[in-house]
Amino acid sequence: MGRRKKSSSLENRGDAEEAFEWTREDRELAAGLTAVPELRGRTGLIRSLLARPSVLLQNSAASARLPFALRDRLHPGRLRETGRRLISAAERSGFRVLGYGDPEYPSLLRPLEDPPPVLWVEGHDPFPRGAGLAVVGSRRATGYGRNAVDHLLEACARPGLYLVSGLARGIDAFAHRWALDHGVPTLAVMGHGLDTTYPREHRALRKKIVGRHGWIVSEYPPGTPPRPEFFPLRNRIISGLAHVVLVVEAPPRSGALNTARWALEQGKEVLAVPGSIFRETSTGTNYLIQQGWARPVLGPQDVLEAFPDWIRPTPAPAPALTEPSETNTPEENQVLEAMPLD
Repeated sequence: MGRRKKSSSLENRGDAEEAFEWTREDRELAAGLTAVPELRGRTGLIRSLLARPSVLLQNSAASARLPFALRDRLHPGRLRETGRRLISAAERSGFRVLGYGDPEYPSLLRPLEDPPPVLWVEGHDPFPRGAGLAVVGSRRATGYGRNAVDHLLEACARPGLYLVSGLARGIDAFAHRWALDHGVPTLAVMGHGLDTTYPREHRALRKKIVGRHGWIVSEYPPGTPPRPEFFPLRNRIISGLAHVVLVVEAPPRSGALNTARWALEQGKEVLAVPGSIFRETSTGTNYLIQQGWARPVLGPQDVLEAFPDWIRPTPAPAPALTEPSETNTPEENQVLEAMPLD
């Protein structure tokens, strides 16, 4: 794992909306692309198809540049039919479909080298704007890891911040629950279709996230089962939707380390919680710090200071002191009279 040159995702600040004019045909074609297994991980090809699918796929010269084995699979008519069917089924289930060229598509994902053509979304609120913090870690979370989340995020319960994770067991689920308990908007990125919840024991947590104006997101169309190879690709969206990635616990070869790798490639700030050299769940975080790929985070202020100045969340304003008045109790008036009002 090495640090690559930072991408433009932070330089663009993720808030500069580009002018897109996708039609329904574009959206249907893009939805059809998500059902083509050969395209998963084909970053360059996906990027070339995103500007206007309807224009590229109907251009014979452009189609000739596609791999021969894919040309038949990318026939516009077949793709549109597949996409139309997928969109119709998703909408019947209450899911939204956001294409790369739609105004509501998250602007933080557009600068990525491999943005998903379509996002399937459960949750009706617009995507959050502000400071995005991704929190990832071991599925076998320890008490140390859970305490670290509680401690490090205590300064993050403030306006303008939202939390991203993957709804996995362990640190992911704990981070989502922390966000719900503290009124912080939270977004869960899945590695399968939205008609499934994996792991199954998180169905109640998923329902609570949506009920609290949160979001469940996937690049995979409904009907796609969870498969091991989908989750590493899913992790690029977790890091892509955030400005800062916090790795709490990470064994070797873990999904949390994979998310950190994506974050580094995307030019995101990576933080890691140092831990015991005798504990496997701290091996990955200690290694990130040792290699200089992540900053050690020792307190809540370290998390806030990792955000660029232009996006750093600000504390909620403290209630203003008031003069003694007839509406206050005698005890309240005594306290106010004793305090200087500058």
